[in-house]
Amino acid sequence: MKRLLIAVLMCSVMIMAACSGGESLTWYETKEEAIQEGVISEGAGGYAVLSVEEYDGETFIFYEYNDALGVASIAESDKGYAWYRSSAYYGFEGDSPIHTIGFQTETYSRFEVAVIAGAVNDSAITSVHVAGGEPLDIHGPSGFFYLIHDGTVELTEVEAVEG
Repeated sequence: MKRLLIAVLMCSVMIMAACSGGESLTWYETKEEAIQEGVISEGAGGYAVLSVEEYDGETFIFYEYNDALGVASIAESDKGYAWYRSSAYYGFEGDSPIHTIGFQTETYSRFEVAVIAGAVNDSAITSVHVAGGEPLDIHGPSGFFYLIHDGTVELTEVEAVEG
């Protein structure tokens, strides 16, 4: 009986430890401070932020890190604001004039969004459009571009325009 009680207690402790192992976030007073400190914590440097995008009440940060594209979001709570990254970095290599990928990313509040992203590797390409819509910004020497969407856009709808 004593062994059974010890085994139950040990299992309970392990389950409690596993359930309490959530993300440890550092909270700041402002969104701007969370972004600035988040980029530093990633090791990406001060000029790495490509843009800050608002989508459906959530804040997303697109930034460059070691020739790859990073996506993070800002968590909000009564504690303030925190940097949160749930997805990997995305690199684009090869000789193709344009690379595109689609992926999902999730915020701290578990809100999921779809992203189409890519890189332009050809100076003849002056803009990128999705499904004939407005042109996407092509960012600096990296050539990164991206679009947060509702999941209805296909990679085949990304068009490079020369000219």
